[in-house]
Amino acid sequence: TLRGSDSAVKDLPFEEVFARLSDVEDEGLRKTLRNAGGGFFNHRVFFGHISPKGGGEPTGALADAINAKWGDFGTFKETFCGEAMKVFGSGWTWLVSNKAGELSIRSTPNQDSPAMSGDAGIMALDLWEHAWYLKHKNKKAG
Repeated sequence: TLRGSDSAVKDLPFEEVFARLSDVEDEGLRKTLRNAGGGFFNHRVFFGHISPKGGGEPTGALADAINAKWGDFGTFKETFCGEAMKVFGSGWTWLVSNKAGELSIRSTPNQDSPAMSGDAGIMALDLWEHAWYLKHKNKKAG
C-alpha cells in the first residue's frame, strides 16, 4: 500500500508509481496521479521522441523488432494509424514493449499510460483534441 504522505510515493519513478497505482490508498491522490501525472508522463514520452530533423523509418534493433512483428514498416504504420482512428474522444495510441520485450500497439483513454500496466511506451501519438482539432476540426483522418 502506498500512502500520499509516504516518501514511497514521492521518491518512486513515474513508471513504478503507475504500475502500483491501485496500491495508492488515497483516492484523491490516485486520481491526481492518474490524470496530472499521466498527462506529464505521456507528454514526456511524446516530446522525447520528436525532433525538427527527425522522422523516417527506425533503424537498428527497433526496426528489426517492428519488421519481425508486422513484416515491414509500412504495415506497422497502417496498423498503428488504424488503432488511432478507433479512439473515441481523447486518449493516446502507443507502440509498447512489454516486460518480455514483445512489441504491440495499444490505445489508452484520457491520460492513462502503458506504464500503468508495467509496460514501456516506446512511441506515443497524442489524440487529445488540442493535438489536431484546430487544423482538422472533427476529421481525425484528415
